[in-house]
Amino acid sequence: MELLSADGDSSTRLLILKDQPGRQTFDLRGSHVTRVRITPETSYGAERGRHLAVGEVEFFGRRD
Repeated sequence: MELLSADGDSSTRLLILKDQPGRQTFDLRGSHVTRVRITPETSYGAERGRHLAVGEVEFFGRRD
């Protein structure tokens, strides 16, 4: 996951998801984040002609 700020700064975090259904939470910290880029590196059943779908991503935070 890459956190990008309006001034062009970015930081990358490696998140490892569990192979199980249900909620998975992660503590991500960043300042003035305006965009988030999620780049999956692997997926179960990945092969040529198949696509990955992300069902839901939810962010909680505070505004100063």
